[in-house]
Amino acid sequence: MKLSSIWTKGLIIVWVPIFGINPLFSAAQVLDFEDVYVPSLPNGYAYIYSYQGFEWSGDSGRYSWVVSSENGDWFSGDQAHSGENFVWNNGGRDLSLRLMPSPLAQRFDVSHLWMRSPGYTVHVRMNGYVDGTVIYTKSLYLNDTYQRVDLDFIGIDYWELTDNYYGVLIDDMSLNVSAFNPQAPLYTLENPRNDTRSINSFGYNAVADIGDINNDGVSDLLVGAFTQNAKYRYQQGIAFLFSGSDGSLIKTIHSPVRAHFGQFGYTVAGVGDLNGDSIPDYAVGAPGLGIVFVFSGATHNLLYQLESSTGRFGFSLARISDVNADGISDIVVGELGQIRNNGYGKAYVYSGASGALIHEIDDPEPVDDKFGFRVTEIGDVNRDSVPDFVVGAWNREFSSSAFVFSGKDGALLFAIDDPSPLHLGSFGTGLTGVGDVNGDHIPDLAIGDASDNDRDGSVFIFSGLNGALLYALSNPYQTAEGRFGQRVKSLRDLNGDSIMDLAVAAGNNKTYVISGLNGTLIAVLDGGETFTAIADINGDGWDELATTTINDKVLVYSGNF
Repeated sequence: MKLSSIWTKGLIIVWVPIFGINPLFSAAQVLDFEDVYVPSLPNGYAYIYSYQGFEWSGDSGRYSWVVSSENGDWFSGDQAHSGENFVWNNGGRDLSLRLMPSPLAQRFDVSHLWMRSPGYTVHVRMNGYVDGTVIYTKSLYLNDTYQRVDLDFIGIDYWELTDNYYGVLIDDMSLNVSAFNPQAPLYTLENPRNDTRSINSFGYNAVADIGDINNDGVSDLLVGAFTQNAKYRYQQGIAFLFSGSDGSLIKTIHSPVRAHFGQFGYTVAGVGDLNGDSIPDYAVGAPGLGIVFVFSGATHNLLYQLESSTGRFGFSLARISDVNADGISDIVVGELGQIRNNGYGKAYVYSGASGALIHEIDDPEPVDDKFGFRVTEIGDVNRDSVPDFVVGAWNREFSSSAFVFSGKDGALLFAIDDPSPLHLGSFGTGLTGVGDVNGDHIPDLAIGDASDNDRDGSVFIFSGLNGALLYALSNPYQTAEGRFGQRVKSLRDLNGDSIMDLAVAAGNNKTYVISGLNGTLIAVLDGGETFTAIADINGDGWDELATTTINDKVLVYSGNF
């Protein structure tokens, strides 16, 4: 749709259509204005609070806005320095918004809208063009709180129109609004022992699908609470097994070693059937002790323990498919270093069958203690029929990195450096394999950087073949220090494009479900401290997703978004 620019007394009047709020419209879809139907929101109205700012001789200028609907209703205002509210009663009517630069403005500096939609979550996307070149794209999500939508015309040429009036020629600008139905969890898990004497860390960093251990045909959940006090033991930690079917408690798992600050439950992982009894087993990390405990899923007895005395062993923990060709899944453990041990982290690969050490991985670039902060399987990237793995090293002195290692022999295959390095940045806080997203038959990798874009955050998708950057995802919720990408997790294909999708956590207690093919948004969920994918528990054919909220609840959502 081409929008006309009207020249009036040396000014450019830009018409900006606000498209209908309709869950059937895709966020990226551009629709003709006359074809848009605007249905009512659940409560029948939406608020838009608009403000247009300019600079002239160090003082704010004035702006005018006019809002029209198809039945001829008009709302208008003219003001300086402050905003004015109007209510759009959107009972099936189209709406447009006209912004007009002030004749006093020597610079078309910035415009922004304040919008909210009570009781609904709305996706807003704006695209602007100057002479056919995109000058901005903004996205955010609205709820019952006013959110600011900025249109920043930075680095754009300004043309002198007449009598020292200046303006920007905007060929085409659109504001697309589409709605996502609010997602309700299937059920909520809470700490069964949430006493006031303990710092509640239920689910923080530690939620895992461990498979079906109670033989009801549905995967079950393991949740850690590493700061939970035990009798006479401060922050010894604890873990809980819950039924995936209904969220009922199956078993409370206590640390086999009683100690202050043991942090049992800081990490948890399902590790598959290790002892051949057809029941999946599980592992619990206690980095305060430097131990990972591996338990039988059938009896919950300790099978064996993995340990190290040189650092925070067990700070990260993951299952990896069979690397030693014995038919049993294996285990990767990350160990943060400590100052007394030169400050260097490590990673280890152990046999799932016996707990024997297979590979010991030193930091390829020993700088500090953050190597081993995250570990994950990526799949076979070097085509030797053995799965490979990635170790993250964030918050390094000059630039964070991630390192891809061979599962066969532990050799370094390649390193991935932060595309936008920051001193003490957080590239690698989120780390996950995402399957093949670029069609080269090699699994690829997603890495989060919660400090990128002035701490608003980004997620970068890299080629598993050589570590080349494929594309980047920005925070869809434009907010200060949003920390998008602090955790990332691959999901099975949720939108039918045959590509694995992504869950990305942000600092606003939200998890965004995003297409792995092109980065478009699929869903927005509450909870963003950590999350895990769960095999289908409600029989609808879709995997589920569990997220942890900032108030220490685990929310289990259907993946049928």
